[in-house]
Amino acid sequence: MARELAPRRRRPRDLRETRIRARRWCVFSISQSQGRRTWSSQKVYADFHNADAHGRLRLNCVGTLEDLSRQRIELHEGLLLTLYADDLDDKGRLDELLADGVVGYSEDEHGWVATIDWSAIRHASDDRELLDQRR
Repeated sequence: MARELAPRRRRPRDLRETRIRARRWCVFSISQSQGRRTWSSQKVYADFHNADAHGRLRLNCVGTLEDLSRQRIELHEGLLLTLYADDLDDKGRLDELLADGVVGYSEDEHGWVATIDWSAIRHASDDRELLDQRR
């Protein structure tokens, strides 16, 4: 039986729409040779307590590997990811931590790591509030 392809999503009309969608749990890939940006609407788990001596997140925990496998994401230098970790809000409800990161291979760690801006870690509810304000 032939496999049906998913319908193509419409392209964003402007850069602002791209950024809004991008911040919302997306995986980015920048092609250096072609200078274009592509993404799929997925996010990848990372253990924010599993950082190396340089402050980069190691992408070797079970949850990360499961997300990468399920979403068929192949890590490569320069891949931009939105990483998440489980967290709770003040009322005990799930409110994931999110951080944008750039993937690289660490010779010291002998594995893939993601460089993140530790001061830019945010909660998923912050992104939802930002999107609601812009509507």
